[in-house]
Amino acid sequence: MTVLITSWNGGRSPLLEKSAAKIFLILHDSFTGKPLVRPSAIKRGIIGAELADLIQSRRIGMENDRVVIADEGRRGADHLSAFLLETIRSQPDAHTVPVWVATLADRLFDLLATLLVTDGIVRRIPGSRLLGRGTDRFPAHDLLAAAGPRLRLDHALRSPTEPDLPSQVVAALLGAIGAAKVIDQDGDRSAIRRRVEDITRGLPLDLRDFIIGMEVAHASGELPPSLRLHTADS
Repeated sequence: MTVLITSWNGGRSPLLEKSAAKIFLILHDSFTGKPLVRPSAIKRGIIGAELADLIQSRRIGMENDRVVIADEGRRGADHLSAFLLETIRSQPDAHTVPVWVATLADRLFDLLATLLVTDGIVRRIPGSRLLGRGTDRFPAHDLLAAAGPRLRLDHALRSPTEPDLPSQVVAALLGAIGAAKVIDQDGDRSAIRRRVEDITRGLPLDLRDFIIGMEVAHASGELPPSLRLHTADS
């Protein structure tokens, strides 16, 4: 896969507005860089977040539990969305959420990690393959930027007012991959879990159907290679 990198000059990185980046940062400890849940769950959450953003922007949709292109004339506005949209568009048939998650979760994680490092938000510390600890760590390079998504989501879920839709989707995705426990770690986790469940039930129909697909993808675990799609860069 060819990765195009564009750095940004000053200000807030546009990458931080993406749900995929929020999921990545919420699920890595800002100080140690260690994953807070299983790496496979993080990867599922990241591709789920990017698909959800594309649904909210009406670039893709859900049709009979399958992901379909909603607007053939629109292209991705950034590297993540462009990669995912063009891959979906290149397939002759529509496929379910679990199939896309199994096929692209690893590649989308690697692409996002590269972009976050390039933007100076996190550092990448390779895991020791010789000692059997192959998971890379991603401690914050910019602590304010890296810790921000978890603090804002925690505040949104504690607030008596309804969170905005992007925050609702991030919360629902964390619930779908069994990661809601990382929110408000010092508080009442059962209350947070119920809050996430209520938020998920209140999502628009297309997003609610999508979250169901994510729950299936997470429960299914790793699909065998024979059930994964062949894509142009695989």
